[in-house]
Amino acid sequence: MSQGLSLDPDPESVSELVANGTLKMLQPSDCISAYSTYYQTTYGSLMLVTDNPNITAGGNLVTQPVMDTSDREVPYAWMCDPYPTDFAEQRNCSLRVPEMQSHPNDWVMYGYKVDYCLAEMLPQTCTLEFSFPLALIVIIANLIKMIVIGVTASYLKCAPLLTTGDAVASFTKRPDEVTEGKCLLSREYVTIPQSRDGQLCYNEKPNRWRSSLSTRRWVACLLSYAVNKTLPCYGVYSLAILIDT
Repeated sequence: MSQGLSLDPDPESVSELVANGTLKMLQPSDCISAYSTYYQTTYGSLMLVTDNPNITAGGNLVTQPVMDTSDREVPYAWMCDPYPTDFAEQRNCSLRVPEMQSHPNDWVMYGYKVDYCLAEMLPQTCTLEFSFPLALIVIIANLIKMIVIGVTASYLKCAPLLTTGDAVASFTKRPDEVTEGKCLLSREYVTIPQSRDGQLCYNEKPNRWRSSLSTRRWVACLLSYAVNKTLPCYGVYSLAILIDT
């Protein structure tokens, strides 16, 4: 089975790779557990070894991708015998893995019993990938947020109305004289002084919820929402370009 390393079945070449640490010997149970995964980072190419005396040198060498996700639902379906040819058989293969792990000495590939495996050890490298412009924007936004919170906390002289419950408790304790007895009060009555002349009249035309905010605030809200959605997309796009290069 191959993924990155081209394994030469010559015994001297294999012994040399085992000696220098390129190949690691795994027992069948460890081999099944290590390769029955959708995301392989520890091991690469794999050689299955059998002590069947009827095999001729080089005459029974079969290669298969050990992590091929191009057109398979289960990338480790190669370890099932007989080899699954459609998605239904592959799903059945994934269900058979626990049974194979409980009876590793009965693992058979292409009619041959697997005695042990030689797995290629992959170098473990970890890198942090991020978009510097996006990170800079986040840092600046957090700094502005921290400054605003600090200024607000410094100049605040009374308990703020942070939640609906705070507002209800405040108005219950100290009723608002301006709005007292004005159940028909609208936003225009407060923001436009000319509309305060005379008594409030009932208007049969219902007001929508959007009318509680001005056009300027709606524009500012939608622009903020658009920027909030655009910046992450730009960051992902920049990161994809960085990875490709």
